[in-house]
Amino acid sequence: MKFHPLSKMLLTLVICIVAIHVQADDIPIGQQNIALPKSWKFSIDPNNKGLSSGWQKSSFNDQGWESMKVPDNWDLHNE
Repeated sequence: MKFHPLSKMLLTLVICIVAIHVQADDIPIGQQNIALPKSWKFSIDPNNKGLSSGWQKSSFNDQGWESMKVPDNWDLHNE
């Protein structure tokens, strides 16, 4: 498909106009603070069955999982 040279010029002009009006202060920049719990519960999933077992659901019973203080180093718990 070929475009008319005037169409290419018009498209370039539109892109330039849009680029001029988008300024850095139009994009929110900053940090978001999130309060973390004092500990997280975790379990390894060597057989990759966590998703099918419903681990992601808030109603899942994670009572048998291990706890890790926040902050902590995951490598200390790596098996």
